[in-house]
Amino acid sequence: MWDKISKYIDSGKKIKIAGDKLFGLLLRNNFNGKIEIKHSMGIETLFLKDENIFTEKKPDFLSFISSTALFSLFSDNKITIAVSQNKYKYFFEMIKSLPLGYLKQKISPFSTEFISFNPEIIKLSFLNEFLKKYEGKKTVLISQIEKNNDFALIYYLLILNFASIIKTQKSDKQKKDFRQKSK
Repeated sequence: MWDKISKYIDSGKKIKIAGDKLFGLLLRNNFNGKIEIKHSMGIETLFLKDENIFTEKKPDFLSFISSTALFSLFSDNKITIAVSQNKYKYFFEMIKSLPLGYLKQKISPFSTEFISFNPEIIKLSFLNEFLKKYEGKKTVLISQIEKNNDFALIYYLLILNFASIIKTQKSDKQKKDFRQKSK
């Protein structure tokens, strides 16, 4: 997927992609540069550099506008915004502000599967409180995490590759029966 996105860097062309997917790709690939977000109310500019995001906008605003926006990417590192935050924490706040129905739609097909946390998760210290419930477990059934209403956490970890889905060998009928029981 990165190959499809990287050709837009410094091209001046705009990308139509879900904002959560784009930001996930940019963070996973350590993109440093300027992002312009063209939306119905104007254009927002933000910068990613090292571990920081430079923007004056709140995560819920960017989450809201990025669902229908067009994006332009530039390798320009001349940061013109003084306000910065940890980019991983900021992106988590963006994911948390996505509609619950959207998050459930993304996660529910995997309810009968297990999730495995990658060792790199340790660098996300701001998630310690959320992850405490699953401490010491190598894998966790996704439906258990759903019961805790941690849809945003699952989606965030998966989109950034800090977790992986481990497929079970259950038949489609067994999976359907399991989903019915867990509702």
